[in-house]
Amino acid sequence: MNLEALRWAYLRRVVATGLGALGPHRSLRIARALARGVCDLNPPGRRTAEERLARAFGPDLTAVQRDAIVRTMYEHIAAFWVEALFLPRMLRPRTWRRAVRFAGAPGPRQLAEMSGPCVLATCYFGNIAAAAYALGQVCRPLYVLVDYLAHPAARAWQDRLYRAENVRPLPTDRAARRLPDLLRGGAKVLTVIEHRRRRGGVRATFLGEQHAYQPTVGRLAEWFGAPVLPVLCRRLPQWGQFELWLGGLIRGPDVASTLTEVLQRLDAQVRRWPEQYLWSLSPPDSAVTETESETPAAPRTR
Repeated sequence: MNLEALRWAYLRRVVATGLGALGPHRSLRIARALARGVCDLNPPGRRTAEERLARAFGPDLTAVQRDAIVRTMYEHIAAFWVEALFLPRMLRPRTWRRAVRFAGAPGPRQLAEMSGPCVLATCYFGNIAAAAYALGQVCRPLYVLVDYLAHPAARAWQDRLYRAENVRPLPTDRAARRLPDLLRGGAKVLTVIEHRRRRGGVRATFLGEQHAYQPTVGRLAEWFGAPVLPVLCRRLPQWGQFELWLGGLIRGPDVASTLTEVLQRLDAQVRRWPEQYLWSLSPPDSAVTETESETPAAPRTR
């Protein structure tokens, strides 16, 4: 285990135990100080972030600007964990609308009134937990595809989220069996879209990197008539305040077109607030092939 992982483990398992009693503002100051300490270690995650930023922005981003984004990113990771601690207090059925404002289209009312299925696609940006909670209250319920990751910052948001009302976790190892019936019934499903494949998949560019991406989102759209809705939840300067951006419904002519369009819309938004994206996480490649059971089977025709 490297020093970065040790620091995060210390923050999560030791420091976080006592932060809940200090209140959000003091907890945030402590967590940010620890995050800056992690960044100053020049760990592998920082180097990964710098490399990914260089590929995403090229010469348009100076070394000074890149360093500032990376340092602020570490502070956002700290904020993310503190928000996870206080999530049950911040987001409640009667008060969550004070914490989350909507931007883009469709609006929350239109989304709530959609009778058919919808796949909501996001990436490691801002606060995914706040997005899932708010969308769960709108969609009633929201199913969230869960793919537990080894990176502690990527896993932290899942700890308390799945106890929230109207948010229902759907582990990826069960998705192939359950998703077809859920989508036929008009379910709304949230998934992180930037997972890659070693073989097969759809070739696309996201944040300056070309890879083969999981085709699941495009396949679900094609097979079940489910439009795809890009979503991002941006952290606002005020404590416990978020903006949930909805990027417009996408109905591409084929699997590749749908996936590519979703990635492009997310890419454009991430570039507006790059410090809130988790550049230190290099999305893992999936070892499964196109024919394995991770992706739901195509519906049978009669």
